[in-house]
Amino acid sequence: MLPVEITKSEVNVTAYATREGDGPLWITVLNKDLNREAELNIELPTGYGTTEAFPLRAPAVISREAPDFAGGKITSEGHWNPGESTKLKVLDGAGHWQLSPASVVLVRLRR
Repeated sequence: MLPVEITKSEVNVTAYATREGDGPLWITVLNKDLNREAELNIELPTGYGTTEAFPLRAPAVISREAPDFAGGKITSEGHWNPGESTKLKVLDGAGHWQLSPASVVLVRLRR
């Protein structure tokens, strides 16, 4: 786990960050607000320039069906084979993403 700083907002957002050894940096962002979008502005650490988003998809906020991340199901063993990612718009050294109400996105930053 790595430290994450969230600028105060009226939207109920939580974020976590991890790194795969010397490889990609992963940021998981949860928008817990049922009615408002969250505007993400992820400041890119030095040396990171490629940004990809893997949004969680589920039929409803309360759903009995298993969600997927970017078209890839998560197995009961915890394995995940993602589908296509979406590039974040990068401006002024930050990746930007609009996070829908009651949703989650995994963001992968690569060197």
